[in-house]
Amino acid sequence: MARRAPALPDSMLDCLTEPASLSLRLQAGGRRFAVSVLSQGEDRVQADEAEALGLPEGQPMYARHVLLTLDDMPVVYARSAARPDCPAWLPVLRRGSRSLGLTLFGELPELDREPLRYGWLADGHPLAAAAAGSSPQPAIRPPLPLSAGRLAAAADRAVPARAGGFPVISTATIRDRYENYRQLMRWDKPIGTLLLLWPTLWALWIATHGAPRLSIVAIFCLGTFLMRSAGCVINDYADRDYDAHVARTSQRPFARGAVSKKEALLLAALLAALSFLLVLPLNNLTKLLSVPAVLIAASYPFTKRFFPMPQAYLGVAFSFGIPMGFAAETGEVPVLAWLLLLANLFWVVAYDTAYAIADKPDDLKIGIKTSAITMGDYDVAGVMLCHAAFLALMCGIGVHLALAWPYYLGLAAAAALIMQQYREIKDRDRAKCFKAFLDNNRVGAAVFAGVLLSYWLG
Repeated sequence: MARRAPALPDSMLDCLTEPASLSLRLQAGGRRFAVSVLSQGEDRVQADEAEALGLPEGQPMYARHVLLTLDDMPVVYARSAARPDCPAWLPVLRRGSRSLGLTLFGELPELDREPLRYGWLADGHPLAAAAAGSSPQPAIRPPLPLSAGRLAAAADRAVPARAGGFPVISTATIRDRYENYRQLMRWDKPIGTLLLLWPTLWALWIATHGAPRLSIVAIFCLGTFLMRSAGCVINDYADRDYDAHVARTSQRPFARGAVSKKEALLLAALLAALSFLLVLPLNNLTKLLSVPAVLIAASYPFTKRFFPMPQAYLGVAFSFGIPMGFAAETGEVPVLAWLLLLANLFWVVAYDTAYAIADKPDDLKIGIKTSAITMGDYDVAGVMLCHAAFLALMCGIGVHLALAWPYYLGLAAAAALIMQQYREIKDRDRAKCFKAFLDNNRVGAAVFAGVLLSYWLG
């Protein structure tokens, strides 16, 4: 049902033969790029898809239909299809309002795209009808060779309908905004919250000799979640001019133009306010410590412009739950709390430097500072030395507190996990460095299990 195009304008030909993501090409124009999901789920194989999918026409398959927009103007209607028995591809297609192209060519650098086959769509082709039917507006010319020139979103998706002069916000619009905010706050990636939470839990158990108040634990768990969310929003706001140039971050909501600066600042302020409300039932020392905690967390993203070791600054930000935990439970911050903070600082520098190694080529191009760049060829050695300092300090804390054998078993498990990370980062492979970063969740959990069991047995 698609006929071969005899000739194409150069602009169309460039779009079709571009080896990288079309989404990235659209993004590079400086206009606000967004993805509006029309539908995704079970569908039927069309005649010209049968050969590529290896399925008979009319058989069930998984399909995703989206519109790519620039400044809310739809420019591309896209259908992506996968076999239902191909579980590796289904999670890739279930991306919500994230660009599939940026996923394939940004997050999966090992993927090579075969040359595209393209042609004009006949007027009776199902995709031509779907594209034309997605808008009541006439003739918006797309940059791709689709004969149906009317590629606007459905009225309840891209352009709010109006009744009596007032905008009508549809459920689809609300869904898209929620998805953008969820990604901005990293609710889809809990690793940051967990890495922030583990040392806070260590502190609460150590400060109370293994018997923290459950209300305090609940406050700190929820506060950690909210403050990490606020920190991610501020981080993306600060890096809004850089993220589009880094493969790993090119799909963040700011990078693809899905949220505005005003939206981000209001969201960060709301999260910070909710966090402060959680602190109100606690003592005055904890409230006082919450002020530098917020300021350090909010200012961290900007240190990447001038400070050669921003990971150390992040280490302070990610460790402030420790003195706050001691203050909340005991009303004071002893030297032990600061030693625990120092140990955690070394751990943060270690795992975040491994994270920075993955982004090192991109960071060098855009000119920001990281510990991986500062350490140069000694970045892997620096990571392992920081891990060693962390383990040594944690061992010393255990001796000082006369903790039982499960604590040292937990440290031994953490050390084994860290040695596994060395094997992952020593060749500086991007994917393996990122995996090493993620594996630090297990390091934190192993240490906490040791603390918990030590006090339980004691």
